[in-house]
Amino acid sequence: MTFIFGLNFWKRDVQFARLQMKAIFANIPSQAIESFEIGNEPNFYQGRMGLSAKKYAECCFVNDWEKFAMAVTCGKVKPIVYSTCVYGRFAGPAWGHVNMFPGTMEWFMQVNYQWMNLATVHWYKATKETPNTVQTLLDEGPIRSEMANLRKLVEISRK
Repeated sequence: MTFIFGLNFWKRDVQFARLQMKAIFANIPSQAIESFEIGNEPNFYQGRMGLSAKKYAECCFVNDWEKFAMAVTCGKVKPIVYSTCVYGRFAGPAWGHVNMFPGTMEWFMQVNYQWMNLATVHWYKATKETPNTVQTLLDEGPIRSEMANLRKLVEISRK
């Protein structure tokens, strides 16, 4: 069994993320560590940089994610000493729905592919008005209706 461990991207605390990773490497067998997922559902980051969630996703998320990945794995952002970097360690973008803009996913993959070993997208049927239950989570019907967009995201991640 392998695990994906989440790193808090919202707070942008690189030192804390490094400490998390150090503790995980010290206490979890390496073969059980699949990836470290940077952030969670950034398309809902309302108020980041004073922007709406949509504007932040459009303008800034991709490059912010790259800077965070670099800082966590290379030691610092500028100047980068690439010989100290560890590549292919992270999962992302952890988008909050399969309705991620294909252009954003493509941009994300082009900029960040070297830091990644896993592309992640979350999908839940729930809304504020209709929360999830075990039954709704197991219902395949709603996700099947979204397959065209999910297929496009998978195509982009294979490039």
